[in-house]
Amino acid sequence: MADELTPFLQQIARTPLLTPAEETRLARRVEKGDLAAKERMIEANLRLVVHVAKRFQRAGHGLTLADLIQEGTLGLVRAVEKFDHRKGYRFSTYATIWIRQAIGRAIGDKGRTIRLPEQVGQRLRALEREERKLAAELGRDALPAELAEATEATLPEVIELQQLRRSTVSLDEPVGAEHDGTSLGDLLPAPATVDPDIKLLAEDVQRALTHLPPRERRVIETRYGLSGAKPSTPSETAKALRLRPRDIRHLEELALRRLRAAPELAAA
Repeated sequence: MADELTPFLQQIARTPLLTPAEETRLARRVEKGDLAAKERMIEANLRLVVHVAKRFQRAGHGLTLADLIQEGTLGLVRAVEKFDHRKGYRFSTYATIWIRQAIGRAIGDKGRTIRLPEQVGQRLRALEREERKLAAELGRDALPAELAEATEATLPEVIELQQLRRSTVSLDEPVGAEHDGTSLGDLLPAPATVDPDIKLLAEDVQRALTHLPPRERRVIETRYGLSGAKPSTPSETAKALRLRPRDIRHLEELALRRLRAAPELAAA
């Protein structure tokens, strides 16, 4: 398979990367329906697809690197079509979200290793929509806490969904010799039992919170439901902490800036 990909990898390695000015110019042309500009943006970012695809390589999901690259390219095409250059961030930041999600869906649909109950699938699709929306607004990946607020879920729920997306186990796969309709999902621990990976990530979040001054930490814990409650609006948080809503927004902004730089979350 490596030999089959070699000519393709050599070809994209020779394709010049785009400067920010070129990116903006091409994006404007794409908005006007210029197919040549669209093709140029795609070709210039195929290296990004390969980079993301390689991170998904693992035994068991049934897809080769070539398959992953093909699916990631579909995500890249959608990113080119949806990119808004007026937001002021680089295309690669935005495209990575689409590429990663396209590959993740392919692993589930074609590799048949991430098959979730429909209700969970709906929640996951809603989360992915918010991820793309926030990525477009922020110019970066949204933090789990930001996704929790946007989806009105708790932080542990968001983390659990993100972990399920990375899973390589089919939750509705029949188990047992009796074939009585029991699925692996039926045998999973109750939601109150936290998956080890989720527990570790939650612990990372808690450690990251120690970098915050006390007031900022209380704001984040209340705003994003880190104590197990539902996230609160700035007004609700202000009332609970006896502060003004504008103070809450200011403290939240400062806290999120510190959390993005925290080594615990950067490593995650």
